[in-house]
Amino acid sequence: MTSAQKQVRLGARFNESAPGSNIICNASSGDDLDLAWPNNLSGSITANDCFLRVGNDAALGSADGTGATGTILNPGGRLVLVGSRNIANEQLSMNMGGNLVVETGSSIYSGPIVLTGTLGIGAQFGGFASGA
Repeated sequence: MTSAQKQVRLGARFNESAPGSNIICNASSGDDLDLAWPNNLSGSITANDCFLRVGNDAALGSADGTGATGTILNPGGRLVLVGSRNIANEQLSMNMGGNLVVETGSSIYSGPIVLTGTLGIGAQFGGFASGA
């Protein structure tokens, strides 16, 4: 992260008032999301050239295995799993350069993964398994 970027740390749960609300982080506004707590979000999360750091198994909100509640990684978007995560039933759409990274620990991603174009899946200091 450069000095021009900022990181948004969400230290509390999302209290969404409208079901299906969506969250979008964009590099143009310097957003990175550090999701450390379980969340009640029932919409999607989209990363446009930013980091989504996940430190809790339920940090991505309610999941039903569809794109409506899933996570979308557009070019440059990164989903970073921190610690040993077990992400269940969360659809992950990786579009043209999105990356799924296990930063530490061993993680399992058991939701559907939809791939479009060039992408990357890797582990820096841990292991990764897909149950999809």
